[in-house]
Amino acid sequence: MSTELTINFANGLPPASDLEIIRTEIRNLPTFVREDRNIEYWLCSPDTSSTWGYDIRVIFSPNAIHVDLLDQNNESFSRDLKHLIDFCNLIQPAHLEDDDGELVSL
Repeated sequence: MSTELTINFANGLPPASDLEIIRTEIRNLPTFVREDRNIEYWLCSPDTSSTWGYDIRVIFSPNAIHVDLLDQNNESFSRDLKHLIDFCNLIQPAHLEDDDGELVSL
């Protein structure tokens, strides 16, 4: 079972040029393994217990960046997801929310 989270930005989704910077940062993460149509990005730790080929999927939609977590006990979660949230905060204030709208801290 996965956990679904959303990266929300204080001023709405950043412009396309900033989203491309975020995509590039994801591609540079040590656990990055796959990209699909410039929309979906897979992160997978070498020590994963997942059989799906990813621990984390980052999905760009027209209104938000969604995060689908399969395994929260490895480096793609503990290091790379935190790095991604910190990086998004450099572009504009952002936070991680669960599907009930509650803030999630890493």
